[in-house]
Amino acid sequence: MRTDETAGPVEYACALPIRGGRVLLGLRASHRRNRPSCWDTIGGHVEPGETADQALIRELQEEIGITPTTFAHFTTIETTESDGVSPALWHLFSVTGWDGGDPAIANDEHSEIRWFAFADARALSPLASEAYRPVFARLAEAP
Repeated sequence: MRTDETAGPVEYACALPIRGGRVLLGLRASHRRNRPSCWDTIGGHVEPGETADQALIRELQEEIGITPTTFAHFTTIETTESDGVSPALWHLFSVTGWDGGDPAIANDEHSEIRWFAFADARALSPLASEAYRPVFARLAEAP
């Protein structure tokens, strides 16, 4: 639990890589402290002094070895941290272009990555956050 009550919410930058009507998600490794063995977006904490855009680029390079070149803010989800108290903001970006070839696991945060049709992503279980389900439904409707 955070001790600085005046601090703002914990912020995350998360990718929704999209290709051919499918979204790329990662299965969180079983050793992860929070939400182990759950399907999740690719991304992580926005570090101090970093914008959400900068964090997105860094996280995708670290986690799946790509550098996003075409991306846009899609939505922000407000939740609490796993402690159920600390506020959190999840900035989700649609990512439609990148350098670095096909995404591949580049560290130990995910045990698997896989492309899912939007409807299939919406039905996944276990999912790291129930707040993702309406996001995946919106992806299916987006131009």
